[in-house]
Amino acid sequence: AITKLHGEIDAVQVMINDNPLQQNRAQALGKVIDAKIDELKDGIGAIRQETAEQAVEDYRSGATRATANEIRSAVDEMIEEEEQLFEIRTADMENMVRMTVLLFVSLLLLFLGVMTAYFTLASRNVKLRNRMLNELVEANAKTERADKCKGDLLNYLGRVLYDPLSRVTTSTDLLLMRADNVLAEKDQ
Repeated sequence: AITKLHGEIDAVQVMINDNPLQQNRAQALGKVIDAKIDELKDGIGAIRQETAEQAVEDYRSGATRATANEIRSAVDEMIEEEEQLFEIRTADMENMVRMTVLLFVSLLLLFLGVMTAYFTLASRNVKLRNRMLNELVEANAKTERADKCKGDLLNYLGRVLYDPLSRVTTSTDLLLMRADNVLAEKDQ
C-alpha cells in the first residue's frame, strides 16, 4: 500500500507539472504522508512490542489525528486550487472558442467582401470591354464605309476623266506621229 501510495503521489506530480505552487504543495503533502506512515509504523511497532497502551494513548490524545488532519487540509487545498485552475482554464477555453469563431466569421465576411468587390469590378470590366468592342465594331464599319466610298469615288472619277483624257492623249499621239516631226504653231 505504501508503494502504491508513493506511485499515486508521483502520478499527481506529473499531472501538476505546469503549476509550481501545486508542485510545492505536493512535495509538502508527500512529507506529511511520509510522517504519517512513520507514525503508523511506530504504532504498529509499539503494538508488536506489547506496548499497545502507549499506541492507544497516542491515538486518544489526538497526536495521530493532527497529522491526518494536516494531510486532509493539504489535499483539500490542492483540490480547491485545481478546481480554481479548472474554472480559469474553462473560461480561457471558452474565450478561445469565442475568438476562433469570431475570427472565422470575420475571415468569412472579409472573403465575401473581397469576392463581391472582385465580381463587381469584373462585371464593370466586362461592361467596359463590351462597350469598347461595340465602339471598335462601329469604327470599323465606318472605316469600311469610308473605304468603299473612296473606292467608288475613284472609280467614278476614273470613268469621268477617262473619256476626255483619252481624247487628249490620242490627239497628242497623232500629232507626235507626223512624218516630218515638225509641229505647226497651232499644234504646239
